[in-house]
Amino acid sequence: MRHVLLVGPPGAGKSTLIEIARGRGIRAEDLEQYEHEPHGYEKRLAKARVLAQEIEEGFMLVGMADIDPIEFPESSLKIMLLPSRAVYEQRLQARDALHPHKSGQEGLEWKYGEFIRWSKQFAHVIVNDSTPEQTLSQVLSLL
Repeated sequence: MRHVLLVGPPGAGKSTLIEIARGRGIRAEDLEQYEHEPHGYEKRLAKARVLAQEIEEGFMLVGMADIDPIEFPESSLKIMLLPSRAVYEQRLQARDALHPHKSGQEGLEWKYGEFIRWSKQFAHVIVNDSTPEQTLSQVLSLL
């Protein structure tokens, strides 16, 4: 199993890509589904560790914001999704309107800056200012 790790700040489009991929029949897991649950980080980490052990044929997309990619096999394809600043702000506003449970995350300005700094460690950074379908095509072209 090749793990394709989609990393990026909250509101970067990871969950949307996972949803579209599932609609196309692609195996895709969104670790952010545990974001606001009690012990959410521990649940995300536990799920990541289970997924990292899977050895089925093919590949699996895994969307995550705060799980260190080191939890997955070294052979995993690590992709940073990082929209431009203007697009990021627009997406956050739209996301918060559609998904109120995701709104109000503290320190988004700081988080965006941290992800920009962190992106320098990734061989693949997709500035995903295009449609989710186009971004998914970019991700799949890296396989």
